[in-house]
Amino acid sequence: MMARPAALGILQLANTPMMLVGCPGNPATFDFPVRYRQVSGAWVDNVVAGDPAVEAAFVAAARALEQEGVAALTTACGFALRHQRAIAAVLRIPVATSSLLLLPSMLAAARPGGRIGVLTFDARHFSPDLLPLAGVAAPDRVAVMGIEGSESWERMSQPEVQITADILERDVLAAIDRLVAREANLAGLLFECGGFGPVSAAARRRTGLPVLDAIDNARLLMAGVG
Repeated sequence: MMARPAALGILQLANTPMMLVGCPGNPATFDFPVRYRQVSGAWVDNVVAGDPAVEAAFVAAARALEQEGVAALTTACGFALRHQRAIAAVLRIPVATSSLLLLPSMLAAARPGGRIGVLTFDARHFSPDLLPLAGVAAPDRVAVMGIEGSESWERMSQPEVQITADILERDVLAAIDRLVAREANLAGLLFECGGFGPVSAAARRRTGLPVLDAIDNARLLMAGVG
């Protein structure tokens, strides 16, 4: 009997998931099996704002996915990095809650002095605690830009998320344009928000820079567990 292929567990927020290809919420994004678990009470607004009250629900949902037999675990929201330690402390499987965990390797690969631009859902809540949690030793080499105030931000903040690929691409690329205009020494881009994945290829074409996202984080995680 052939062994079943390893599955990735993905924790999702209580908002309806974005189903565009390239988003974690669409199984067609991946070339390996995925299993989902919604985190009760974890909405875009309170998770992005860093509400500590949701941590127990993240841990409980992570435990449930481990019990279902997933080989590794991630989340659909980069701000869930705040719960990385609590989740990893109780699971026996590898955990990488956020694409932000890719920042140290991107910084190491960049030219000396080069900065990595982080595109985030809401830069107002990208607080100073996040970069140390990701293992970033030189936060001055990270430049942050968000899409707050855009139509995509408004749509993705709703309990029932309805958004098109065109709207998302327009707003994320506009934020990238602002970041590139502000920062003269960018060596790469990282998408914090799991929902930005559908724009990664367009961002590479637009900037000529390396671009990594939540899907790259998930694939790297699964590469280690087969």
